[in-house]
Amino acid sequence: MTAQRISVRSLMRETLAAIGSVYALLLVINFVELLIVAVLNRMLGSGDIALNIIYWFLAFPLLCGTLAFYLYRNLTGNEVTVGEAFKQANRRLLQLMLANIPNLISVLPVFMLESFNSGGGRWPEFILGNNLGDPVSILLALGLILLIFLWSYVGFRFTFSCYGTVIDNSSALHSVSSSWKITKGRFWLICRSIFLLFFVGTVPKVLGAILIYLIQQLAIAELWGSLGLVAQITILLLICLANALIDVYVVLLYVRLRDSAAATQ
Repeated sequence: MTAQRISVRSLMRETLAAIGSVYALLLVINFVELLIVAVLNRMLGSGDIALNIIYWFLAFPLLCGTLAFYLYRNLTGNEVTVGEAFKQANRRLLQLMLANIPNLISVLPVFMLESFNSGGGRWPEFILGNNLGDPVSILLALGLILLIFLWSYVGFRFTFSCYGTVIDNSSALHSVSSSWKITKGRFWLICRSIFLLFFVGTVPKVLGAILIYLIQQLAIAELWGSLGLVAQITILLLICLANALIDVYVVLLYVRLRDSAAATQ
């Protein structure tokens, strides 16, 4: 049997239709997550190694497992509370941490670029230098972009590792293998999903930057403090909304891929 066709557009429409029942709680969860990260970054510094280890190795898999279990159960009609979802993720925490390792490997390029930027460098300037017409520099830049895309593609195939761990009570190894298996032969679906999620996640930041720029240009100095706070809150809400859409989309995509893989066996 051939794999079932999965449409990115229909999946996004389904996401928009389904998000209403879980949106309020997702907004709160994403807001709390962003607030915690912002506070920790301010207290410890964004480049603090201990902070990154705690977040990516402990907090991230726990949060990912909680969201995955909560959304899956509620979107499939078997409603649970956030507390019950958290308990399930906490029971599976060790397996979640192990299943999350491929995801950590997939974001290494991002960490490397951020580390390079925080060290005072800028990778486009480092590669291109002052000669934008240099063929070697252009090839290096294109090669880096291709490498990042390929790494993102491979990383996306491991995205569902934590989902199988917490939803199906699978071991970390089985979940990683299953995530790779259900995304096999789905190159264009994964590519379209990557671009779609990148667009959804980027739009709030772009709109926020435009909003702040307009306020800075049009507002008088005495009002910048209050208007700036309003702008920052607006940006935060937009980011939370985008994250909620991404969370629901990825869970629905996991369900479609898993069902399609099961139907072809």
